[in-house]
Amino acid sequence: MRLLKFVGGVFLVLVAFLLFLAYFIKDHAETQQKIYIKAAPQTVFRLVSDLHYWKDWSPFMEGDNDLNSVFTGPERGLKSKHVWKGKNGRSGSQEIVACNPYESIRIKLDMGGSGQAFDEWTFKDTTDGVIVGWKLVMTDLSYPFHRYFGYFIEGTMKPLQERGLQKIKELAEGASPAIRIEEITKEAVNAVAILDSAMMPDVEHKLADDFSMLEKLMAYGRTAAAGTAFAVFYNWDADKPIKFRVAYPVAEEVREHGLMHLYRWEAGKMLKAVHSGPAEGLVNVHVEMDNYMQDFGMKLRGAGVYEVYLKQETAVKDSSVIMTEVYYPIE
Repeated sequence: MRLLKFVGGVFLVLVAFLLFLAYFIKDHAETQQKIYIKAAPQTVFRLVSDLHYWKDWSPFMEGDNDLNSVFTGPERGLKSKHVWKGKNGRSGSQEIVACNPYESIRIKLDMGGSGQAFDEWTFKDTTDGVIVGWKLVMTDLSYPFHRYFGYFIEGTMKPLQERGLQKIKELAEGASPAIRIEEITKEAVNAVAILDSAMMPDVEHKLADDFSMLEKLMAYGRTAAAGTAFAVFYNWDADKPIKFRVAYPVAEEVREHGLMHLYRWEAGKMLKAVHSGPAEGLVNVHVEMDNYMQDFGMKLRGAGVYEVYLKQETAVKDSSVIMTEVYYPIE
C-alpha cells in the first residue's frame, strides 16, 4: 500500500514537472531541409504545386492505398486543396495559400485543433539546376503535449523531409527536359494567307497542300515573301474540324485573289518557345505553353496560336535541325 502511494506520488510529481517544463517550451517550431536537383524549376515546382502528385513522393502518404481523397479548387496552384481520410482513421487537409510560380509555395496544413502548420517551399534557380527548400513551420502549439512535439520536431521530421525531397529529385531528374519559354513583345506582321480546316489526322497533309497552293497564288500575282512561312491554329479538337491559316509575310501592298487573302498578325506581348526536331514533337511545346500560362494565370489574347517554320521538314534530311518557333499572344 505504501509502495502504491509512493509510486502515485512520484507519478504526480513527474506530471507536474512535465507540465511545468512545457510552460517554458516555445509554442512554435520549424525544421527545414534542402536538396539540389538537376532539373528546371518549373519541373520541380509542378510536382509540389499540383497536390495530385503528392501521392508519388510524399512520405506522409506512404502505405495509405485506401486513402479517400477529395480535391477542390484549381488543378494546381493557388487555392487548390486536398482533403483526405484513411480507413485507419487518419485524416487531414492541405491548401495552397500562396504561390509564386517557379520561386515559392506556401501550404496550410490541418493540425486538428492542436495549432497551425505550414509547408513553405522555395525553388532557387541555378546554372544547371534548382535548389529546393522544404520548411515545416508550426505555430500556436497547444499546451502542453504538442509543445513537446514541436521541441522534438527536428529529429522527427528531418528523415521524412529528406526522403520526400530525394523522391522529388528522382522524379524531376527522370522527367523529360523542360522547354524554355520567354516573354517577348513582337511587332505586327502583314501577310497573305489561306484559311482552311481539317480533321486532326489530315491536318499535316492539308497544311502542306495549302502552303503549296498559297505559293502558286503568290507566284501568279508576283508577290514576294518577306519572311518565313507560318500557320495560325484556332482550335485543336480530336472530334471536330481544326481551323487554321497558312501564311507568308509580305512587305508590299498585295491584291487578294482566289483563296489568297490579306492577314495581319497583330503586335503585342507573346510567349515564345523554339522547337528543334520533327513536327510531332510540337505537341509537347504546346502542352508546356498551356502549363506555363496556367502557372502564371495568363490568358490568351485573340483566338489563335502561331507556328513559324524556320526550316521546312521536307527541306532537310536531318530532322534534328528542323526548327519551329511557337508563339502564344497573351493579355
